[in-house]
Amino acid sequence: MTPEDLKALPMHKVWSALFTSPAPAHKEKCLAPYRPDKSPGCRIVEYGGIDWLEDFALTPKKVNNIGLFARANNLPVIGGETCKHALVWALDVFGSPKGTGLNKVAIPLPKSKPKEWKAYEGDLRKPTTDDLEQLCRIRGRQVTMDGLDLMVHHGLLWIGWHKTKYDEPRKCFAFTDSTRRSVDFRRYDGKPWWNNKKGKPVKSVGPEDYRHDWPLGIEQYARMDSLMLVEGSGDLMSAFAAVAEEGALIGVIAMLGSSNAIPVECLDYFRHKKVWIYPHKDKAGQDAATRWSSQLRTRGVDPYIFPLPGVDKHGGDLGDYMKLDHSLRGLCCPH
Repeated sequence: MTPEDLKALPMHKVWSALFTSPAPAHKEKCLAPYRPDKSPGCRIVEYGGIDWLEDFALTPKKVNNIGLFARANNLPVIGGETCKHALVWALDVFGSPKGTGLNKVAIPLPKSKPKEWKAYEGDLRKPTTDDLEQLCRIRGRQVTMDGLDLMVHHGLLWIGWHKTKYDEPRKCFAFTDSTRRSVDFRRYDGKPWWNNKKGKPVKSVGPEDYRHDWPLGIEQYARMDSLMLVEGSGDLMSAFAAVAEEGALIGVIAMLGSSNAIPVECLDYFRHKKVWIYPHKDKAGQDAATRWSSQLRTRGVDPYIFPLPGVDKHGGDLGDYMKLDHSLRGLCCPH
């Protein structure tokens, strides 16, 4: 499989492998499947003997099958790393073209080495029962002691100290996983951090120069057949309350921000698994659910998006759903 092989494939076949929405006929305007459009904004056209996606809202306006893969996975349209991931994916989905062997994959080398992410090396200790009771007082009905105990057992919840540019050192709850690629800090007293960068207080912060897009728990639950995908450390705690109550053999993965895409190197961990997504009830959360769903479908996953019934407030989340005294039974496997 070479870049030319992938570019030469009919785009409707690549479209069908990437998205659930049907591919349009040539020159027929349709909704872009990689963003929540309200009106048709793209079409497939033929130029120079190959298919191109023409998107009227983005630059570049025309992309080939490699560019379509990039937009489905929120990757740069131009770049050696994007081409590499696209070729590996296409070889897995479509197989080797006639007359070429699997050992003849032509993958262009990136012009520069990818950034090497270091693991967090700060001091963290396991929470005591008093620490967990403090967290229960802060979060109320959004968490349970059994759920927090399970998080501690799985190495996802710790106690540490953190200092930001705009605040003094604070004792805090730290959410991370075995890789320590990213850490999410929430203040021990339950108060927000002051973040002058955003100009407003925020519930959680992470250390600089760490991977804020890394899905917490992804490597720890790679062998599980069923996964819950939540947004933020708050929903991570709520999800574990449900897992603990049901005694379910299900992993909980947390994306630390709705603006993040699932890193391409993590997508294979989801391959052919059952995945439930629990997005926040705001535009950013719904856009994230659409983006993550599109990415997961490239790995043979048909995710279910949990609608949080009864949660009406803007930005409502899984914790708000639990406040409504809903039974946690069935929350892990809603269909």
